[in-house]
Amino acid sequence: MIINPPFRFFALIVAAWFGVVPMVDAQPNLVPRPASPQNGVYIATTRARTKVLELNDGHFRLWEDANSSALGGQPLKGEYSASGDSIILNHGKPRKWVFRSIDGLLTIWSPLAAESILNLPHLNPIEIMNFGDGNILVKTNRQPEEVWDNRKRNQSHE
Repeated sequence: MIINPPFRFFALIVAAWFGVVPMVDAQPNLVPRPASPQNGVYIATTRARTKVLELNDGHFRLWEDANSSALGGQPLKGEYSASGDSIILNHGKPRKWVFRSIDGLLTIWSPLAAESILNLPHLNPIEIMNFGDGNILVKTNRQPEEVWDNRKRNQSHE
């Protein structure tokens, strides 16, 4: 079976998560390429954490498990500034995130992810998966509230 971008990267991530070796025409190592910031919704979910970042014309909303209870389940809101391939979330201590395209899929990397593994010449899906905890977010077409509400529902069934 041949899987083409942008689904190839996603298929590799899912396969790595479940320990399945997919039959895809993909390189064993993926090269993150700089990308321009774009409006949209970006998510990272693991079994323990969820992070949802919405960017909209210089304004952001950020849902994450770490600040959810302190804000009564509401997102952290603020402004961001964009320059080149990065944005800075201007709220409290400013945080710089960088945009990367991996095999046609738009992602945002936290400062920790960028400093730790972004400078490696190649990445494989397992390295990206293992980074977890919301440090690499993937663009989605879903609404941020939908992602956040589904997270809460799934946790209540555990």
